Amino acid sequence: MLKYNPKLPREKVYGVYELDVLGFFSKLGLLEKLKMGQIVCEKCKITITENNFGAVYKKNNELVFLCDKAQCKNIIEGIE
Repeated sequence: MLKYNPKLPREKVYGVYELDVLGFFSKLGLLEKLKMGQIVCEKCKITITENNFGAVYKKNNELVFLCDKAQCKNIIEGIE
């Protein structure tokens, strides 16, 4: 469950179908980096793959990736 914080600016939230993870990374221009193991989870530092990709968000105008572990994805839910 997401916690509502009225102080945060509103932004659009997009979803990625599990079957289209590679297409998503391709559209970002990061498919080769994904395939070469150059993208890591911001929290636990494991290599992100198409099978363990959990979330992406912007931080200081840069994309931050998270794996699918619950403790890592909780960063964006404000639960940590």
